[in-house]
Amino acid sequence: MRGRSTGRDYYDVRARRSNVAPIRPITSRDAARLLRVAGLTVIAAGAAAWVWLILAFVSSISSGDLPDDAFGARLSGIPLGSGGLVAIVAGVLLATVGSWLARAAYGRRERIRNRGYRI
Repeated sequence: MRGRSTGRDYYDVRARRSNVAPIRPITSRDAARLLRVAGLTVIAAGAAAWVWLILAFVSSISSGDLPDDAFGARLSGIPLGSGGLVAIVAGVLLATVGSWLARAAYGRRERIRNRGYRI
């Protein structure tokens, strides 16, 4: 046991060390995961636009005012139908690329580890 007696109390050196782990650098796998999460967020925003479009259409029908253009609902000048669809497609592309990059980084790390190097 490491430590030193200081008078009546016992002083332990380990108590002075920080319990917080040091911040590790961002790896390529972390960046790829962040890209995948960003893609999933964009997908959720596009799906929310479509839900809003459907609810706006249903509320206009229930009020007795049948719209001429069912996809005419706009949010800040952007049509919800096409804007939501573009957001969903872009989010799927981002999430797919992020997933591929994360898998490639994991495979690269395993190949290095199998050669006997420490990471």
